[in-house]
Amino acid sequence: MALQIITGTSGSGKSKYVCDRVLYESDKNPKKNYFVIVPDQFTMQTQMDFVTASDKGGIMNIDILSFSRLAHRIFEETGGMRKPVLDDTGKSLILRKIAGSIKEQVPVIGSNLNKQGYIHEVKSAISEFMQYGIGQNELDEMIEYAKSRGALHYKLKDLQVLYKAFKEYIEGHYITTEESMDLLAAELRKSALIPGSVVVFDGFTGFTPIQEKVIGVLLTLCEQVIITVTMDGEEEPFSFAAKTVERLKRLAGEYGCEVLPLQHLSGNYRAAGSPQLLHLEKQLFRYPLVAFQAVEGGEDKAGSNVQSIRISAHKDMQQEVRYLCRQVRALLNETGCAYRDIAVIAGDLGAYESVIEEEFIRYEIPYFMDKTRNILLNPVIEYIKAALSVLTENFSYESVFHYLRSGLADFDAEEIDDLENYVLELGVRGKSMWTHAFAGRTLAMKKAENAVEVLEALNTTRESLLNQLAPILEVRSSSDICVKDMVEHLYSFVTANRVEEKLHAYADFFEKKKDDARAKEYRQIYRLIMELFDQIMELIGQEKMSLSEFADILDAGFAEIEVGIIPRSVDRIIVGDIERTRLKPVKYLFFVGVNDGYIPAKTNKGGIISDIDREFLKGSNQDLAPSPREQMYIQKYYLYLNMTKPSKGLYLSYAAMDGQGTALRPSYLIGIVKQLFPGCETDGRSTQGDLAIGNLFEAREAFCQFLRKYAENSISDKEREQFIRLLHLLGKEESDRLLLNHLVENAYLTNKERSISQVAAGLLYGDIILSSISRMERYASCAYSYFLQYGLSLKERELYGFESKDMGTIFHGVLEHFSNKLLEKNYTWTDFPADEGEAMVAESMQKVCMEYTDALLYDNALNRYTMKNMEHMMQKCVSNISYQLGKGRFVPKEYEVSFHVVENLKDLDISLSDKDKMRLSGRIDRMDTCEKEDKVFVKIVDYKSGDKNFDLAAFYHGTQLQLVVYMNEALKRAEKLHPGKEAVSAAMLYYHVDDPVVEGTVKMSPEEVNGKVREALRMKGVINSDGDILEALDTTKSAKSDCVTLDYDSKGGLKSTTNALNSEQMKLLSDYASYSLKAMGAKIKKGEIPVNPYASGNVDACEYCAYKDVCGFDEKIPGYTKRNLSKDKDVDYLDKIKEELDGSSIFRRTE
Repeated sequence: MALQIITGTSGSGKSKYVCDRVLYESDKNPKKNYFVIVPDQFTMQTQMDFVTASDKGGIMNIDILSFSRLAHRIFEETGGMRKPVLDDTGKSLILRKIAGSIKEQVPVIGSNLNKQGYIHEVKSAISEFMQYGIGQNELDEMIEYAKSRGALHYKLKDLQVLYKAFKEYIEGHYITTEESMDLLAAELRKSALIPGSVVVFDGFTGFTPIQEKVIGVLLTLCEQVIITVTMDGEEEPFSFAAKTVERLKRLAGEYGCEVLPLQHLSGNYRAAGSPQLLHLEKQLFRYPLVAFQAVEGGEDKAGSNVQSIRISAHKDMQQEVRYLCRQVRALLNETGCAYRDIAVIAGDLGAYESVIEEEFIRYEIPYFMDKTRNILLNPVIEYIKAALSVLTENFSYESVFHYLRSGLADFDAEEIDDLENYVLELGVRGKSMWTHAFAGRTLAMKKAENAVEVLEALNTTRESLLNQLAPILEVRSSSDICVKDMVEHLYSFVTANRVEEKLHAYADFFEKKKDDARAKEYRQIYRLIMELFDQIMELIGQEKMSLSEFADILDAGFAEIEVGIIPRSVDRIIVGDIERTRLKPVKYLFFVGVNDGYIPAKTNKGGIISDIDREFLKGSNQDLAPSPREQMYIQKYYLYLNMTKPSKGLYLSYAAMDGQGTALRPSYLIGIVKQLFPGCETDGRSTQGDLAIGNLFEAREAFCQFLRKYAENSISDKEREQFIRLLHLLGKEESDRLLLNHLVENAYLTNKERSISQVAAGLLYGDIILSSISRMERYASCAYSYFLQYGLSLKERELYGFESKDMGTIFHGVLEHFSNKLLEKNYTWTDFPADEGEAMVAESMQKVCMEYTDALLYDNALNRYTMKNMEHMMQKCVSNISYQLGKGRFVPKEYEVSFHVVENLKDLDISLSDKDKMRLSGRIDRMDTCEKEDKVFVKIVDYKSGDKNFDLAAFYHGTQLQLVVYMNEALKRAEKLHPGKEAVSAAMLYYHVDDPVVEGTVKMSPEEVNGKVREALRMKGVINSDGDILEALDTTKSAKSDCVTLDYDSKGGLKSTTNALNSEQMKLLSDYASYSLKAMGAKIKKGEIPVNPYASGNVDACEYCAYKDVCGFDEKIPGYTKRNLSKDKDVDYLDKIKEELDGSSIFRRTE
């Protein structure tokens, strides 16, 4: 009954010493039991070491075990483990169940319990309490101590409630992994194997309180307990190890055991062949720092010939890892070492993991990533969760298509896309709509001849979906479902849909790609899911809960499942982190990511008990996991252990920025090593221009770098030579030549005027272009956008819902219907009774809304509320239009007038044939007339849901032709309706359908408020300056008209704010509109489709364009530029219009 502590520096041979000693003693005492306890990761390697070192080629009375395997061995002997052991998954399942029933008793953390990952944090806190021997009494002390810290005090009280409820739930039924150590301590006394044995603990960096309890019992039973500790004195970096030694000595005293004299092993056999590595082990973290002195020819030359330790700086993580790969390749070629002789550790493995995986695969370097994988984001987990969410969310759009796109649902992409388009356009949602045959038709289906076949295909997909979900569709959504029944339904779903078979197919796929880690993950997942189902059945199978609660519990279970991977072959590089990975001695170690923030690691990792809380609770005399300050000392110890593992070479590197482009700084560790070994650093960033090629990928990448410089004319002579050599090298293979051509094209990428042939345009548009004014305005805005939308017929998805464009349609429909009701009842716009007008507006609103997209507008409360507001707006609109018409002499003549215009395009371009025509369609919202002797004045009004005014610059550039073209057609109609009279263009106006908010004071009368509203709703546009027309528009001739933008100065003349033109100028607009349309039509027929969007003030043609991701417009690429159509005050656009028209004959000759 004695404790023997063996210390020594890293590489001093402690493990070899205990191995030789145990083998020798076990050979002398064949009836005595020897137990060697090592960390879980070391059991297999330690067993191999013992067998290899044994003269007999085997070990008979020596057991190599971990703590958990020792417990299993003792329980197997004594029969002490009669209760199932609850792992982390089981804890989370029970805590999720408990959380629902005691939520009201935990006011501080209760609101967070349903958040993803929070139950995991609660579980971690409770596991920590158990691991460090914190019971209810100890928690009471901590709660009392934390009274001065309100938030922490109440947080601990909540945790105590959960802890108590958890202990009560499992009492008598289960035991946790932490409690198994307590049970082991009790069962050791019943064992016949332990008394008189020798137990060795090797490879541990420290022990938890419950592990120390087991060691204490062993001290009372065993002949001797031997423990190895890596340390050399009590100073840094060994202060952490020194505390471990002190605790072990104190523990021996508490159990009344003898402490033998500490045995210290000196020397460093591992790094004996490298003076630099020996110096590093002796000086790392010791102060003051002593620089390495290389002795040569009797003289000291500081920093000379430093080969075993190197530091390199790099531009980013990718360059850093590529440099590592090249160094690995060089070591293999130059030294003949194997992959297993090399290890890689990362300052932050999470940050470097994906880069290392990508580059190691690219360089064909076999590796093993020493980490467990959480399966929460694995497709099969998403598949199961999505299937349940279809039920819990009642077949919502998001849940259904999350399931369909999970990758395991047996639907191809085209089927899903077609179904999604249908569902989005017709608003399919809810179980009842999915379980009944689809009958509604989309806009496209209403026009298609094969609508029946399309609908049948959609219903086939719908039925397949329901068949897949059938096993779980039987689950009721009530709150009293038995968990056992739910698990059975879910199991039926998984088996019916051949999930195991699909997972094996994925595993085979990854094996073919030589991705062993993922292949093994997919081979394990099905078993782990089945084990989770079994755990749920066993732990809470008889409980009753709602489907959503069950889904939460299942989610908590999935979150705890981690997959551990064992490397398939021995000869591969181990990649790990500083703390988890227990490296065996290697020849070469690469340490990447030696950056500030990684080394030292950011300590504030959150959790329920934060780092600040831990630091505070140190004063309560209750031990918890290490505080941030303690963690820093521990990390130094781990750094020492890792950096002293190699026997031949240590390579440290750091990056200047991370994967997101954030700047990084080198760690303090870099400064220490540079002081110890002056001159050991190289700048990897300065060598990136050198030609260092290890594989085809690198050759291609180097070519891209040189090509970029060549295109920018910044390539050096040396680089030019390397570039030419690469060009010849890569140009030998046909596949590479195609790639090179593609790269060169992209290096010199510039936008060129796009066009299609006249023949192709003819095939797309036919002899007669069927278009509209708004479409032609689209061509003027951007010709390529017009081509994509109307030439190739690319369309955005139709979405079920009420949008701003729908509002405009409703406005037009209501005003048209109201106008017809006036005619039916022999009213005019100026003489209908107010109450009857309100009733007609309400009737019109209801009729239009009910006919609009299958009563969509009354589909939900929000839409119904919107319709109510729109009706209120329409009442005001009708009242204001009545007021405006009453102030003038114009009378509404026609409403919603549809028209067609056919233009002969050959008139404008002789390269086109007589067949080339353009048929334009349009719809005039309202046409008003006023007869005056032998003339009829014509006014057109276009209703707009947004505020708009006539812009002469936009008209000149073709982006605002609508009003003028409508006026041209209205004049023709007026002359037909009034034979013998001259139709005169009087006004082209926009009416903003709105319910404006106006500024004012509470003292304003209703009449004054109405006046402000009418002013805000004045019609805007362009007006003929003829005096008779102005008087007909507003007979009052007030200084500021409240029905149209017509303002007079003190002398009776028109103000400049009035957009007025004379009759000749109005005719000029009319002619130019026709000319502009013909010109654009000719360009369309000739196949001219340049990417030429415009910008004007705050208006940008690309801003709301549905095709901006298709056209590739990028102002950074030469040739791409937006046309600036902003109004120029110095330009007389009427003169430019006249010049254009005057020169049109020349235009026809030169085009």
